[in-house]
Amino acid sequence: PRPFDPARAMTRHRESFHDLDAMTRLFGRWNGSFLQLSRGKFAAEAGVAQGRKLRCFQVQANQHVRTLGGADGTTCTLIPVTGPLGECCWQQRRVAAGEVILRGCDIPYDASIEPAAKVTALLVSEHQLREAHQSLMGREIARRLSGWHSLHVAPVRVPRLLTRAGEFLAASASTAVGAAVCEDACLRELVACIADGPAEIWPLASRAALVKTALEFLHSTLNRPVSSLEICQAVRANDRTLRLAFQERFDVGPVAYQRILRMHAVRKALKNGEMQSVREAALIFGFTRLGSFAAEYRIHFGERPSETLGSRPSGG
Repeated sequence: PRPFDPARAMTRHRESFHDLDAMTRLFGRWNGSFLQLSRGKFAAEAGVAQGRKLRCFQVQANQHVRTLGGADGTTCTLIPVTGPLGECCWQQRRVAAGEVILRGCDIPYDASIEPAAKVTALLVSEHQLREAHQSLMGREIARRLSGWHSLHVAPVRVPRLLTRAGEFLAASASTAVGAAVCEDACLRELVACIADGPAEIWPLASRAALVKTALEFLHSTLNRPVSSLEICQAVRANDRTLRLAFQERFDVGPVAYQRILRMHAVRKALKNGEMQSVREAALIFGFTRLGSFAAEYRIHFGERPSETLGSRPSGG
């Protein structure tokens, strides 16, 4: 048989994006989505490296973006937190710079990322992480890798982990030694972060269930605008509590958030060829004042809805 070549298992890609949907496709197998919360033309730099044992993603965008991803039951995510990332909201809470976020394989990914914050995420299977920990530390990982955790690591850990991740992202797939060494160096730093401890397990925020119920209602009413009163009655909560819960998580209130959802729904319909005109798409999702809608759409996405419609593939 042919000798194993580590380079054959190493792929990497870096690209500039001016479309949120196009960036989503970079992440391949990831079962997730992005939602632009702030206004303006989207732009981002993103890179991904895939090795034999782990994947690394690095993204920096100019807009406030909510990131949602499902739990696959096997993959853990570790994110070193630098200064700007401390201002972002991770599963409804903020994390101090110098810590490392650990998301277990059993819980969805949910983050609200501020403009210009650079996110570096390393993804590895729980089995691979436990196996590497056993080999390097001579003992099993004591804690459960489920839910969300803050790892209170030694001060050198975050800079080292970011350096190793940067080397992994830049490693040449044509250099077998470089690809394998960079990947193993990343995995070693991840193990060191796990071993440092202690870890703070995040309890579910008190308003998480309220937000979840409200989101289910908002997603079920994308064909029309809703009022604060209607939302409060649907979720059986007062207006102040509901607004605080949404501000805490998305930096906007529930009515504004539903309007953003509806604009994204229009954009998706225009890009996918589901609608033949801007007017049709706008009316389907409850925008009856077409002039105001077009102006708001342009402010939010940095382009007119007619430009979005014209940008789709000719066969769509």
